[in-house]
Amino acid sequence: MPKINGKEIMDETCMRIFLYLITHKRELRFNELHNKMNNLGDSISKPTLSDHLKHLAAKKIIIRKVIDAQNVTYKINYKKFEKFEGFLDRVYEKSKEIENNKKTLASLPIEEQVKEVLRLNSIRKLEELKLMVSHRLYHKEEDGLLLIGLQSDYYKLPEIWLVENCLTSDELKSRAFNEINELINTIDPENKKRDKID
Repeated sequence: MPKINGKEIMDETCMRIFLYLITHKRELRFNELHNKMNNLGDSISKPTLSDHLKHLAAKKIIIRKVIDAQNVTYKINYKKFEKFEGFLDRVYEKSKEIENNKKTLASLPIEEQVKEVLRLNSIRKLEELKLMVSHRLYHKEEDGLLLIGLQSDYYKLPEIWLVENCLTSDELKSRAFNEINELINTIDPENKKRDKID
């Protein structure tokens, strides 16, 4: 489990659940949360989700509310994060961007999808770099938590969606490979020379 200032925090699965709950800014029932995660391509079994929700509730990161045996809801414990000025809003904005990107990505030709995934990954990596520097300089837990969130598989969903689109036809796969190779050669002209040697 990742640590910040020597303290244990969320593992990858807990971080993904945390990000989904932040994205929706309201209570979610267990099945609703499970369906939302799986519908976005973030497959998780019900037992795994249940175990991680229990862990998050025990750490008081989320609030578990039992209405009856078949109706349990979960939401972020906003009081736990009061000291992180603006943290949850920043995470919410990033999370909403990811969900909106699925619709945007699906509407683009495959070559544009490749470019959009590259753009999103570049922005994410630059944000990570900025947070790493800030966290090292100012030792703000907020930056460390956001950094771990940006490194989460949740932010790799656009890549997964692109791959899923490529699996639908050989033509899309071929066009995606061609675009990826062109972008690699544009970014690294030396790569083209190596390709010719091989």
